[in-house]
Amino acid sequence: VLGEVMSRLAEFAERQRNLTNEVISALFYPLILMIMSVSAIAVLMVFVVPKFTAMFETMGGNALPGATQVLISIADFTSSYWWVVLGGGVISILLGRQFSKTADGELFFDRLKLRLPIFGNVFSNFAIVRFTRTMATLLENGVVLVPALNVAKDTVGNRIYSDAITKASEQIEGGSTLAHELDGSGVFPDMVVHMISIGEESGNLDEMLEKVAIHYEAVVDDMVDNLTALMEPMIMSVLGVLVGGLIIAMYLPIFQ
Repeated sequence: VLGEVMSRLAEFAERQRNLTNEVISALFYPLILMIMSVSAIAVLMVFVVPKFTAMFETMGGNALPGATQVLISIADFTSSYWWVVLGGGVISILLGRQFSKTADGELFFDRLKLRLPIFGNVFSNFAIVRFTRTMATLLENGVVLVPALNVAKDTVGNRIYSDAITKASEQIEGGSTLAHELDGSGVFPDMVVHMISIGEESGNLDEMLEKVAIHYEAVVDDMVDNLTALMEPMIMSVLGVLVGGLIIAMYLPIFQ
């Protein structure tokens, strides 16, 4: 049945690629908006605020409102030490990348991704889809449970879930059940645990995992669509507040 197995693997790989592209697309657009927002504020701080500062000096700088004085101080620091800000940002990114390649760093960032207020559920559900889809494909094609788990743990893309699957695999070798161990890990939803439990009891674990994968793929698709629609007005609102606050701070002395 090699031809049939290869066909199933090709279908599996295509689904994984499509789902990955959808998640990346959902994250890419907000990232571009954030970069543009930060760039716009940086231009205002470096080129616009100093022109107002020169004018305010002729008006008596000591009488400026507190918000304006804070803004001018930040603008002066940014203009004078932009290389420190830029260098510090680059160094922080490089150090963060190096740290993420270590075991502790990988665990830290994977835990952080799951705790993000908006995107945490996307990363969590995405890991569940990859786990259940991989397990369903392997079990359906004759791979037994423990070896299938050892393969699936490397496909989830998150150390929190990978460590939970590794621990479950070790306990299953000692006579436990997959549903019991995943329930004890605290990272898998009750729905996933219950479906796996039903699959183990009925002997149709691969079918139950396939149904879970289909369900969570639909959940991820809906979340990606909602995030794409939601992030643009949210980021534009934040940008409006920041730029509006900056302009108000600059015009307060003129109003007075």
